[in-house]
Amino acid sequence: LVEGTVQVALARRRTITTLPLDEGATWRPGLHRFVLSNVADPNALTARFRGTLATILADPRGDTGGLALTPGMSFALWLEHTALPYRKHLQFISSSAWRNGRASRGMPMDFTGLAVFTDITRSRRRTQIEPSFDPVAALRNGATPLQVARFSEEQAQVRNWRLAIVTYEDLGTVELPLKAVVPRPAIAREDEERDDLPQPGPSLGKLLTELVVPPNPTREDAQRILAQIADIAAKRTEASLQGHANALLQKLAALGADNIDVLLTAVAEASPVPPRYENQPRQRSLWLLPWPDPNPFWQRVRHVACDLARPEDKALILRHHAPRVDLLRAIEPYGWEADALPAMCAMAGEEPVPTSWQKVFARHPGPLTQAALSAQIRLRAISPGQLADLISSGVLPAREAASALWETAIANTGNIEDLSPAFPLAVKHGVEVMPRDLLRILRLGPGDWTGSGVTPFKTRQSAFVQSFALRSACPPSVAEAAPWLEENAFVLAFNDATGRYELPGPVVPAPDLRAWGGFIDPVGAGRAAVEDGALVLTAAGTRADFPSDAAGSSAPRVLREVEGDFTVEVTVHPAFDLAPEWARRGPQGFVYGRSEIGVFESAGLLMRADDHRWLRWEHSVWKNATNHELREETMRGGKNTVTMRATELWNPAKPVRLRLSRHGDLFTTAWSQEGGAWVETPASRHTGWPRKVRVGPMIVSTVNRPFTARYTDYRLDLASAEPTKLATPIEPHPGGEPTAPGTVIGEWGTVDNPIGAGIFTADGGELSIDVAPKYADYNIQQRYSAPRVQREVEGDFTLEATIAPTPKKDWNSAEMLLSAGADFYFRIGPAVTSGGKPHFTYDYAERGAPTGVPSMDAKRDLTKPIRIRLQRRGWMLTVAHQQDGGEWTQFYPLNLRHWPAKIQVGFVALNTSKEPFTARFYDLKFTRD
Repeated sequence: LVEGTVQVALARRRTITTLPLDEGATWRPGLHRFVLSNVADPNALTARFRGTLATILADPRGDTGGLALTPGMSFALWLEHTALPYRKHLQFISSSAWRNGRASRGMPMDFTGLAVFTDITRSRRRTQIEPSFDPVAALRNGATPLQVARFSEEQAQVRNWRLAIVTYEDLGTVELPLKAVVPRPAIAREDEERDDLPQPGPSLGKLLTELVVPPNPTREDAQRILAQIADIAAKRTEASLQGHANALLQKLAALGADNIDVLLTAVAEASPVPPRYENQPRQRSLWLLPWPDPNPFWQRVRHVACDLARPEDKALILRHHAPRVDLLRAIEPYGWEADALPAMCAMAGEEPVPTSWQKVFARHPGPLTQAALSAQIRLRAISPGQLADLISSGVLPAREAASALWETAIANTGNIEDLSPAFPLAVKHGVEVMPRDLLRILRLGPGDWTGSGVTPFKTRQSAFVQSFALRSACPPSVAEAAPWLEENAFVLAFNDATGRYELPGPVVPAPDLRAWGGFIDPVGAGRAAVEDGALVLTAAGTRADFPSDAAGSSAPRVLREVEGDFTVEVTVHPAFDLAPEWARRGPQGFVYGRSEIGVFESAGLLMRADDHRWLRWEHSVWKNATNHELREETMRGGKNTVTMRATELWNPAKPVRLRLSRHGDLFTTAWSQEGGAWVETPASRHTGWPRKVRVGPMIVSTVNRPFTARYTDYRLDLASAEPTKLATPIEPHPGGEPTAPGTVIGEWGTVDNPIGAGIFTADGGELSIDVAPKYADYNIQQRYSAPRVQREVEGDFTLEATIAPTPKKDWNSAEMLLSAGADFYFRIGPAVTSGGKPHFTYDYAERGAPTGVPSMDAKRDLTKPIRIRLQRRGWMLTVAHQQDGGEWTQFYPLNLRHWPAKIQVGFVALNTSKEPFTARFYDLKFTRD
């Protein structure tokens, strides 16, 4: 332990005057006169000049002939840039420099000489300096190649510098306490025994079981027990913790709502501090540094603390809330966001914050949150894809945000490949410096950059040129673009009306796309034009993709919103020109953290419901120029299905007419050529998709060459014919007539029977659901076809029922169900999987995506009935089960903070086996609390 104090000397820097580096500039402060002479040419890159400080001698009290200098003043000379935060210390001239016999000749290395002359007859003393400063050489030490190139061409010239004459005022000292713990290395003695094969200790589950939490623990109890839990769990892996998550969370929750402060204080002390970004090396594989993942144990402690929060804990929660102790889990449900915003914005101005904070800022637009998001851009905590979403939603001003992203990118990477994400976005939004920066990128060679990256240097240069050519008259090839930019880069100006960099003179008007829809180009990867009534979409030689997470898509598209049934048709004329893939990772590589399709181009139709649900219908080429496909891809809740629809009749060398239609929950694709008959695919059922969707042409490319497709004879009708063929046909129920949707069954609720797979029977206190085979399913992939019975509830409630064991048939279950539309559900109950093996199943989804929950494995005899209880208090849902009237076994509660106020509760029966199945529920108990 090191303890003591540190004394810090304080001084205030005061600028006396500034002088432009122009010949003859003079400063006269009373008895002093400073003259600049022999200044270098204003356009030179090296600052050279002579500075002469003349001082009048007066006040006959000195030690040489009764003469001395008054007043006694010390000066410091600095060179300062007029626009950028750069400055260079030149010389410190103390009062002793002009006192007789005390002239100081200490000189920095930048100076050729310092001379002091005394002329007693004229009562003057002169001090001369002759500095020489090369700002480009100085910047090259720490700046990136593009920064140096831009600086030397536009900002380093002598005309952009000024001389600052300053002095420093002594403000005294401050004494600060110092306390630090220095780890002492453990050195094993030679005679100590070593155990190279330590025996494994007790399992986490056993240790948690043995740990006893007393009822109503005191603060001291909570601190002691939390330390014990941390000792056995904090260093465990995520896999180990997940296997015992329910027991761990239960122990933490038992510490009680009165000890939230204990939990949060421990989390804050244990949370890692993010690296100071300005101290990171400039050359790295990615210029965007990810938010550090929290320790999985302390993340769970934080979640429990949030779940225990009460209204009276508001001040406590807001006090602990920080980027490393993110407490939005408690703040959002109680509506404390407005109270937390000022402090959150202040912290966001100083350090990176989690993405969840950035989303809060986006929900509360205003000057404060806009400044916070701008700071996050400069802290490299917002990716180009995220920034594109913020701009498109109007949260941030486009040009200012894109400019901040670009400036941050070039300031923090010496690798040309790492500039790629920011470049097209900056070009799209008209950042003024982009034409000149592109010229510099073309002038620089491979040796000027650090790191080779995945993509060849010339390919990367080509991608920049292609992106710029989309929004200017610049040729799309590097060989032609370089001389064109040499001539025009400094006269191009961005035209907001056309969205292009224009030369002086007549301007080409923006295309009229109203007949097609609105052009969506999230990151500037494409261009839309109308030529002779045809829509022409172009993707530059960059990544114009539509990945599984549609929120991060970069593919250019033109979409219109439609509601209800529709039919859209268009003829596609793609001009495929395959080149090596952009990322150079093979046909099925792993790039930027997700699986890529490799060498791929496609043109066709897109129907997008939201980020988790969409359908692509397109003519594509994959891997090589002969591998053509008629490709249908459907994304449902994060899981995609790709089906090839071509037949031997299809000629990929000819244009193809594509049709996409919706009839209720049934979606159908079809194709034809040269006016021939339609080849229609069986209709797919997508239950739960919203009535409003967006449809229209889209283009995708992952290769490093421009790709263009023409779309003609576009037609959109707000009607459709009922499909005659279904991918999953509805078969007659083998047990008779299905129960009609909307049928009310006593206290059990109202029937929802989407495909007629269930026959409901209520007899006394028992409900049975006879389920047809094959198609009765319920999951986030929008297969909500299973029969269910539910009632609407708002507020707190308790739902209990006993579920009979499921027969030993493959793939069926009888479950309790909570739902809110198609985007929120939780179901739990006994089930049978392949081979007739019984198990306790549960499935949880929020906001259209699967959500992980702690293990809910019921250690019960599933050959016997099991009673399940769902109990909601506030936004917490507690799940418990029992058998044979024994004690309840309770799982850690689920946090329903994102769910709507009104939800549906009841029962559902699933059956995807080959035989009918009957689910039985009895002893229903429902109360509104």
